[in-house]
Amino acid sequence: MNWTESGQKVSFNNLHLKRVIHRAVRKNPATKEATEEALQRDVSRFLKGASDRERGRRQRQREVEDSARGR
Repeated sequence: MNWTESGQKVSFNNLHLKRVIHRAVRKNPATKEATEEALQRDVSRFLKGASDRERGRRQRQREVEDSARGR
């Protein structure tokens, strides 16, 4: 996935989630004046690390290693 469609990747810009985030940002008094470029940069940065949140990469790696050892 990327912001604009390129190749076979899905365009985040065309997803409903992008519109939901955009509306939420515009309703928040602290962020309602954010530029489209700032919105794109910050959402991209946030989503870039999304797969490593909560349980974390290190814990997932341990689970894979434990599974390979038969635990």
